[in-house]
Amino acid sequence: SISAKLHIDTPSDGNAIQFDRSGQETYKLLHGTSGLFLSKPDSTNVAVALVTQDGDFYTKDASDNFLLFSDTSASRVGIGTSSPSSNLEVRGSSTDSATGMTGILTLSAGFNNINATDQLGRINFQAPVEASGTDAILSGASIYGISEATFSASNNSTALVFATATSSSSIERMRIDSSGNVGIGTSSPSVPLHISKATD
Repeated sequence: SISAKLHIDTPSDGNAIQFDRSGQETYKLLHGTSGLFLSKPDSTNVAVALVTQDGDFYTKDASDNFLLFSDTSASRVGIGTSSPSSNLEVRGSSTDSATGMTGILTLSAGFNNINATDQLGRINFQAPVEASGTDAILSGASIYGISEATFSASNNSTALVFATATSSSSIERMRIDSSGNVGIGTSSPSVPLHISKATD
């Protein structure tokens, strides 16, 4: 059970509801001309816009920078930007450094015991609402990272696989292994460029 009480008060500005819980952060819920917002009463910065006048949603950090922005009119989501240029845009910070300014998208595995052939992250390309159905709605192409051995404190050997399909789910066609060797038609390249053609 919760021992503290939640106090709902009207702050001095009269335009919001204030949530004050003893020993915890105080927030106010403001219904303004541009939308419904959640913020700290001692700050002009908006922590969360529950919904704007345009139906958008966003969150900000303490410095008033956008963390997540949902543009409902354009069906776009921005991370680190309020003006996403595509369905999903991940924008880095304004830090002037080799990696600080980089927008990074990470696909990660949630399992804590990675073994050989486990996929760490995957991007699928497909047409799931294609009217033809059956093979047409399967993944037509994929790119994924796959472990080459059991992971340990001194090993994270991983290959990058490119897969395509003609009448099935995508099948591996090319691989860059952990040593940098490229294999086309083989999953175990032994030289920098290893091309293997299946025999009839």
